[in-house]
Amino acid sequence: MPIAQHSNAYMSVYQVVEELCSGDCPPAGLTGAMFSAIDDLRRMQAPRADVTLAERISVAMHKLEWAIRSGDAAVQEEIRAELQALGSDWLDTPICRH
Repeated sequence: MPIAQHSNAYMSVYQVVEELCSGDCPPAGLTGAMFSAIDDLRRMQAPRADVTLAERISVAMHKLEWAIRSGDAAVQEEIRAELQALGSDWLDTPICRH
């Protein structure tokens, strides 16, 4: 996989986190974008730690969607804080270039 596609997969994950932390409700297509980014990370044989972190972001995204549907503002705030921390961790992740 070319390096540009590697960086696209990594950037896609960060863009998902940014959307989740900044908006009220995740926009349509965000779940698919995250799944696609995780698939790309696996396909390019990114380090297992990177895939695991992306999967943790995906799980947090699902928890946020549930909290929004249930109207639990306190849980939403807690999950958005978790997503910000995960996003920070993701920014510290070097792009795999093999």
